[in-house]
Amino acid sequence: MSTRVHRPEHKASECCMVRIPLFRGKSARQALEEEGKYEEYKAKYPHQRRVKRGVSSVPLTFDAEITYYGVIAIGNPHQYFKVLFDTGSTDLWVPALNCNADVCRNHAKFNSSASYTFQKGGEKFTISYDTGLVKGVSAYDMVMISDIFVAHQIFGLVDYELPFFEYLPWDGIQGLAFPAATSVGGTPLFSNMWNQGKIDQNQFSMYLRSITINGNMVACAVGCVATVDSGTALITGPGKEIDNINGWVGAFTKGNDVTATVGCSNMAFMPDLVFNINGFAFSFPPSAYVLPTRSGCMTGLEKVSGRWILGEVFMRHYYTVFDVQNSRVGFALAV
Repeated sequence: MSTRVHRPEHKASECCMVRIPLFRGKSARQALEEEGKYEEYKAKYPHQRRVKRGVSSVPLTFDAEITYYGVIAIGNPHQYFKVLFDTGSTDLWVPALNCNADVCRNHAKFNSSASYTFQKGGEKFTISYDTGLVKGVSAYDMVMISDIFVAHQIFGLVDYELPFFEYLPWDGIQGLAFPAATSVGGTPLFSNMWNQGKIDQNQFSMYLRSITINGNMVACAVGCVATVDSGTALITGPGKEIDNINGWVGAFTKGNDVTATVGCSNMAFMPDLVFNINGFAFSFPPSAYVLPTRSGCMTGLEKVSGRWILGEVFMRHYYTVFDVQNSRVGFALAV
């Protein structure tokens, strides 16, 4: 699995594609279930899918199912960080060395004094969520992503995080959204890669191996707006329509849960889900939308109050290209 960016093709023999490996770590849900804390954290930090930051929104609350991350380096000499590549936000941030809270104890922290290319930014920033916030100051340094070096890149040094970050498999976030969504300020990493001539196409793509059913309309009967977001684990949508889909596939919801349980042994008999997008049908077999849990299986569908979001579950099955230059997204079956 990998994120891809396009590099200028200086020689005919050079490949213009740069691969950034993605790794699948233990999800927060798995880590919390092992400690018997999952239900406590789920109640304390309810998963509000869209949260406000000024006039914009940041799709990051307690999402216990997210597992994928990549590795980047900041500074000279390099300091390595596991980061969530998030298409729903813009900024790059990692924990600062002075983040002394328990939440930072299991994560890599950036030591600014150990990098001779580090420059202070000093602008304070806060990213607010319904369940809390992260805050820190801006800074500049060299960033390495795959074998591409980006000079004088602005990023955030976070000294305060929400407690649930302790259980996430990654240290920080590398946003991939459009520059207008920035909280830290300055020019985001992928825009700088383009501006500095490091890539020949202003686009990036992801492999994250990872609506109708049997021809019957089960959701979005009159059309609906959807977002593709690597910072979201599941496929989310309005509660009534998610309930309808789960009913068709034989899944059931317990109490006020926003996800549904299904018998693992039923997978062989469950139907495909078909997402009809811009005239194309994208079929999802049960092997793509049924997920194992510690206690059994669940569908990769989640009830929210907002619009549809196609998250990791979708992107694991369909190779997704985000074309920033032309403001469009493309899909192909992942292989």
